[in-house]
Amino acid sequence: MPKILENHPQPTSHRSRIKALVGSAPTLFCDSMSVHVRSDGNVLIRWFVGLPEGQVEQCKIMTNKEHIKKIIEALCKVADHYPTKEEVKKTR
Repeated sequence: MPKILENHPQPTSHRSRIKALVGSAPTLFCDSMSVHVRSDGNVLIRWFVGLPEGQVEQCKIMTNKEHIKKIIEALCKVADHYPTKEEVKKTR
């Protein structure tokens, strides 16, 4: 049975009134990912873990580019890392 979190943090103010339902989804360890942009503007992110047998897909999500931007902003904030375009170009 999902649990309802009254004060679950939400990315935007209009969502702060929405209760979050937390089910029994497992917590998975992932150490790599792949990102695929579809022609319809949606983005597929696949998360993997490396095992002796090879890469095993742990989970995947599909969302649109606007939601991806919010996810990236949240991850940058947590990591306190805000890469510039020049830094990204150097790592490729």
